[in-house]
Amino acid sequence: MKYFLFSLTLIFITLSCNVKSNDTIKDGVFTDNAQHLFTKIEKEASNILFQNTVKPTKQFNFMSYPYLYAGAGLAVGDIDNDGLEDIYFVGNNSPNKLYKNEGDFKFKDITNTSKAEDYNGFSTGVTMLDINNDGWLDIYVLKAGSLGNDLGRRNLLFVNQQNGTFYEEGKKWGLDDPGYGTQAYSIDFDKDGDLDLYIVNYRYDFTNNGKVSMELQNQIEEITSDQLYRNDGNTFTKVTGEAGLYNKAWGLSASIGDFNNDGWEDIYVANDFNEPDAMYINQKDGTFKDEILTRLNHISYNSMGTDFADLNNDSYEDLITLDMAAENYERSKVNMASMDTQGFKNLVNAGYHYPYMTNMLFYNEGNGKFKETGQLSGITKTDWSWAPLIIDFDNDGLKDIFISNGVYKDYHNQDFRNLVKHNFENKIAMSLDKVMDLIPSEKQNNYIFRNEGNLSFNKSIKEWGLEEPTFSNGSAYADFDNDGDLDLVTNNFNHNASLYRNNSNVNYLQLNLKGPDNNSLGIGAEVYVKNKTETQFQKLYVSRGYKSSVTHILNFGL
Repeated sequence: MKYFLFSLTLIFITLSCNVKSNDTIKDGVFTDNAQHLFTKIEKEASNILFQNTVKPTKQFNFMSYPYLYAGAGLAVGDIDNDGLEDIYFVGNNSPNKLYKNEGDFKFKDITNTSKAEDYNGFSTGVTMLDINNDGWLDIYVLKAGSLGNDLGRRNLLFVNQQNGTFYEEGKKWGLDDPGYGTQAYSIDFDKDGDLDLYIVNYRYDFTNNGKVSMELQNQIEEITSDQLYRNDGNTFTKVTGEAGLYNKAWGLSASIGDFNNDGWEDIYVANDFNEPDAMYINQKDGTFKDEILTRLNHISYNSMGTDFADLNNDSYEDLITLDMAAENYERSKVNMASMDTQGFKNLVNAGYHYPYMTNMLFYNEGNGKFKETGQLSGITKTDWSWAPLIIDFDNDGLKDIFISNGVYKDYHNQDFRNLVKHNFENKIAMSLDKVMDLIPSEKQNNYIFRNEGNLSFNKSIKEWGLEEPTFSNGSAYADFDNDGDLDLVTNNFNHNASLYRNNSNVNYLQLNLKGPDNNSLGIGAEVYVKNKTETQFQKLYVSRGYKSSVTHILNFGL
C-alpha cells in the first residue's frame, strides 16, 4: 500500500467535508481494457432520450431571432441525496427533462412524477442550487425567446420538497426575472455569508448588433440588462442599479471569482457580437466597476462560453473565453466575414477594447492582471464553440480543457448570404423553408485538450474518444458511476444528448463540502491539495461553461 500525503485548506468560515478516495493503488491508464479515456454510452443503454428540438416558424426564426440556434444547457447534481448524480436537461422548444441516476449509467425519466416539468416558453440555461439551505438541491431554469411575452420569459425555480417532488416558487423568492436569460451564478458579493444571484441576460434588438455606439449602449432597458439579486433571507431583492451593474449587451455566460486577488468575488461577463466583455471588480462597498481595459490586453470578439480555474497549479485561477474561429481552412474562409480594418479601429476608439475573433486563454499573473497565451497554448481555433470546461479529466493533477462545438445552421456562410442578397436585389421570392434549406448544416466534433504543463496543450480528440460529430451546446461533468473520475454529458441541438463514461484508472480524492447554515453547499470554498512537489487548487462554483452547471463534488487526481 502506498500512501499519499496531502493537506486541505478550506477558506469559507468553517467548513466540514465528506472525503472519498480510493484505498488501493490503481494500475494501468484505462479501466476494463478501454481503448480511450472516454466511452460513449448509447441511449439504448442509458435510457436518456432527450433531444433539444427546435423548429422555426414564420413568426419565430433565426432571421427575427438569431439566438434560435444558440442551444440550451443542463445541470447535474444529486437531487434525492442517494449518492448518485442526476441530470436535468433544458429544451428551447422541447419539454425539459429530469433523469434519475439508477447506477451503472442507467437513468430513469422522472420529470412528470417529480413535478419538475416545464412545457412553456423558450428555456435556455439551468443551474442546481440550494435556495433555502435545507441540504436538498433545487433547480433554477432561465427563459428567453417569447418576444413581447413577459410571462413566457419568467424564470422558474423548482424547490425540492425532499420527497421526490418539486414545487415552482420563482415568484415567491423574487427570482422570476422576465429578462432574456442565459444563466444564473451564485455569488456572495457582499460577504454577508449567504449566496446572492447574478443573472446574465441579453438584448433582443438584434438589428443593432453591428452598431458601435456608447450612446445606444447606455440606453438601459430593465429586461435586457444583467441583474444582481441580493439574498435577504426568505426572498431576493434586485440591486442591479445600486451595484452599478446595469448594462446593454448580448451576454452569453459569466465566471465568478476573485480576479484581482483581494479576497472579494468579482464577475466576468462574456458578451456576443461586437459588445465588449466586462470584468466587474468588486469595490467592497456593494458596487462594481468594469476594469477590463486595464486588466486584459485584448478580448474575444464574439465571446460565448467562459470558465475560470487554475490551469498551471500556481493557486491562481485562469480564464478562458470562446469564439468562432474554425481550425479547418475551408470553413474558416466560407464562414467568416470579410476583414474590416476601419471597423476594428472604430471599436477600439469607442472604448470597446481590442477584440479578436479567436478563443482566448488568460493566465493569471497574481497581481490582478492577465497574460493571454491562446496562440502559444494551441487552443484558439475550435470552430463555433460554446462551453469550455476546465477540469482534470485524466486525473494526472493538471486540468484539461473540453470545448463543445457546432451550430445547427451556418448562417454566417458567405455563399448563402451572397445568394440571398442576389435574390433580394433581383426580387426573387423565397419561402422560409427554401431559405432554411439553403443554409449549410454540418456537424462538428467537440474538442478536448490534454494539459501537458508549461502552458502547453495537446489536442486529444481521437486519443480520448470524442470524435463523434454533433451540434453540442451546454455541457457538464460529474462522476456518474462513483469511480473517482469525471464523466461528461452534452446537450445537443436537434440530436440526442451525448453521455460519456470516463475510463481513467488513476488515484483520486473527492470532497463533498458541507457549509454553514446560510450556504449549505459551501459555494465559494477554496480547496488546496498539496503533495511534496505541487499544489492543486479548486474553488467551488458550479455554473460553468455555457448555460449549464456541473457537479458540486470536487475531484482531484493524485
